[in-house]
Amino acid sequence: MGMFRPDKRRKVPGINTSSLPDLIFTILFFFMIVTNMRNSNPHTPLLYPEGKTLEKNMRSQLSHYIYVGMKDGKEYVQLDDKEIRLSDLETCLMETVRHTEEDLRPQLSLSLGIDGQMPMGIVEKVRVAIKKSGILHVNYIGKETTAN
Repeated sequence: MGMFRPDKRRKVPGINTSSLPDLIFTILFFFMIVTNMRNSNPHTPLLYPEGKTLEKNMRSQLSHYIYVGMKDGKEYVQLDDKEIRLSDLETCLMETVRHTEEDLRPQLSLSLGIDGQMPMGIVEKVRVAIKKSGILHVNYIGKETTAN
């Protein structure tokens, strides 16, 4: 029975934590690689227009997104992740420009995701609001047609 009694002279060794920073940085790099950095997603499904020669937007850092579609029979406008009325779009865009640093304002861009079934009158109202806000770079979101 003496072999199961705790020995008072023996101490538990400390845990070796020398490889812990390597493990933490490995996990950090893993999440940096697999994380999608998209700023916003439309809250309602949109049917994007199709095109043959589409280009990827490389200005993702200073890009804002506007989604326009139909929801419950009315037009639906979303600026980044905020749902707004079409009449308030110009004011919200002016506010976005005002909150951007002055030397970065010429680099601001908008990506428009407009449902392919929207009337052109609503699309034109969105374009007029963008023009009045002074944002110069406008991209249209679409999906590439599949070649047969």
